[in-house]
Amino acid sequence: MSLPPATGPDAVPQRPAGLPPIRITKVKTVVVRNVPTGGGLVRPWDPEKLPLDTRDYVMVQFHTNIGLIGTTMDGDYTLPEDYGAEVDRQAQYFVGKDPFEIEVHNRDFFLKEKAAEYTFGLGKIPVRIFFLEIGLWDIIGKALQTPLYRLWGAARDKVQAYAATVHFGKSPEERAEDALAF
Repeated sequence: MSLPPATGPDAVPQRPAGLPPIRITKVKTVVVRNVPTGGGLVRPWDPEKLPLDTRDYVMVQFHTNIGLIGTTMDGDYTLPEDYGAEVDRQAQYFVGKDPFEIEVHNRDFFLKEKAAEYTFGLGKIPVRIFFLEIGLWDIIGKALQTPLYRLWGAARDKVQAYAATVHFGKSPEERAEDALAF
């Protein structure tokens, strides 16, 4: 089962016959702070090469009237204290909405919110909302009992392996050895 391509500004993916209307009834947002990274992660772009031992995440769940839950998350090394509250405030847009209306949400929410300037806390990080769309797709995939890679047009069941490395205070030579070990 797959969705037909969306066309036009108000395109709605077609749901199969017998699938009841789906509406988001509740948004649950949770911030998880200081999740261990494995100790001493050094971001390659950090000129000071300061090791980071933890990371913060914001997780959002969209609950629906038929019991499906779409889950998504975003994270950074340190999120401002009010980040979760702002994400939750923006995610309330989806309450009462049909998750299948991806193009409508893109036009009425994502493009408008992307254009808006949101800074808070220390004023250093704009609120990122793009990740909320994955929660909608999670609901669609569950409703159609189809993996997202198929809904998005994948033609294969297997993908080529990919590895990206970060380093924990390693020298370039040690990182090269790690890469060769893959």
